[in-house]
Amino acid sequence: MSGTYNIRRKLNCFVVLRTSTTYSGCVRTSPFFCTQSRTSYIPRVRVILLATGAFETFDFDRSTNQSQKRAFPASERQDQNIKMLHRFIALILLSYSISVVHAEKLQGNKNSTSACDAIHPEDLPEECTCREPGPLSLVIECDKEFNSMYLNDTIGIKIDLDPCNELGSRMSLDITERNHDIEYTIAGIQAGEEKNIPIPGLSIAVPTIGHMGVDAVVLIAGNPDKLILKVGLNACAVLGQHDVCASSVPGLNTILPWYVLSGTYSFGNVCDPNATVAIQ
Repeated sequence: MSGTYNIRRKLNCFVVLRTSTTYSGCVRTSPFFCTQSRTSYIPRVRVILLATGAFETFDFDRSTNQSQKRAFPASERQDQNIKMLHRFIALILLSYSISVVHAEKLQGNKNSTSACDAIHPEDLPEECTCREPGPLSLVIECDKEFNSMYLNDTIGIKIDLDPCNELGSRMSLDITERNHDIEYTIAGIQAGEEKNIPIPGLSIAVPTIGHMGVDAVVLIAGNPDKLILKVGLNACAVLGQHDVCASSVPGLNTILPWYVLSGTYSFGNVCDPNATVAIQ
């Protein structure tokens, strides 16, 4: 096939925000010119700055394999540069905001010695409240109403967390159920434990599966400065040699699993309010 084609080449670098990906770019012989295109791998980086937003236009004749460079309107170059600058600024601001939020979440509230502040009470489910019976512990209490074709009940969960225990962070749970007056206590859960604990007498009838027992899901790991917590409710059943849980059952997966806590929390200032916190 022969003919003349218009080729528009945009000479700029790339903006990459903390990612691992591939990109199509160009091999540069100077800050503003490319010699050939290539695809490369970018490891985890924060930002690669933008270079120019200049444009070049070529007429390319395939019958002769020759191209002729043409001038591009200055007004359009300027408009494109402004748009690219706006996008670059927006990406920088977004990257900064995400980094700040992530750091605050990971560290907890370093300016406070409140145990409840450390678990970010604003992130708790709306059915839950946090209180501090003592200076080094906290209690979270929830009354969760489930209204679905599978589960129409109110289940209460009380988490008694002792992050500053000198033998290692630990917790206990109290589970209550309204319809059948179930009260079940799980004590002595220590850092380094991950468990699915069946709640006696509490199950869900699911067509084609049968009864799925409701479990208390518990994970506690790490130390007070960086304590990983995951506490909530799930439902599972054994079918043959496989476990089937609520997350794989359509309809039931909209209500379970349900978590009160799920994340990494810092109780450094709570356990040692006189410690000096180093902020990196």
